[in-house]
Amino acid sequence: MLLELGAADNSNVYERDFEGIFLGTTQEFYRLESLSYLSRNTASDYVVKARNRIEEEKSRAAALGLPPSTEGPLQNIIETEIIDRHAKVLVDMENSGFASLLRDESKIDELRDMYDLFVRVPSSVDFL
Repeated sequence: MLLELGAADNSNVYERDFEGIFLGTTQEFYRLESLSYLSRNTASDYVVKARNRIEEEKSRAAALGLPPSTEGPLQNIIETEIIDRHAKVLVDMENSGFASLLRDESKIDELRDMYDLFVRVPSSVDFL
């Protein structure tokens, strides 16, 4: 609906009045949620939650019909807040981080899941 507003005079109400606020609010939400969840859970639990959140946002964007001009920045925000900001901590977490998982042969699936999450943000793979 917001995308159609302003079509008559070529003003973009969606971009001007909504998109920036939406993306900023989303960034703040994921910044706070990821910090809170990470402080109370294991690295493996966090990885599962992160993967689920990424998929939920992708589905939500499709269901809402968000324009491509929003989908890219939205995905970028989510990957930054959920993956990039916490990559080093996820590797170093005592008893559950990547380094700890390497010492336990039964944790191969969890190692793979963390790697699969990290490859979404190539710079985070450097911490592995």
